[in-house]
Amino acid sequence: MEEMEARRIVDSYADMILRISSAYVKSRSEAQDISQTVFLKYLTAGKEFDSYQDEKAWIIRFLFMRPYISAVQVYRGER
Repeated sequence: MEEMEARRIVDSYADMILRISSAYVKSRSEAQDISQTVFLKYLTAGKEFDSYQDEKAWIIRFLFMRPYISAVQVYRGER
């Protein structure tokens, strides 16, 4: 993946991922760790998407598949 493509991904989704992560974990540093994990997975997955919506949906699905998000939801009785 080219550097410009990686920058586009981060610029497009960083705020969204951080907001969603922050809603489920206690500290900003944990939310930032989650964000880094999501970007790393995306950049190494080598996926190509037909549209912006497909790309965004994949990122959100991957974010909610993370064990720490699920664990927090279970602890809070949300799952």
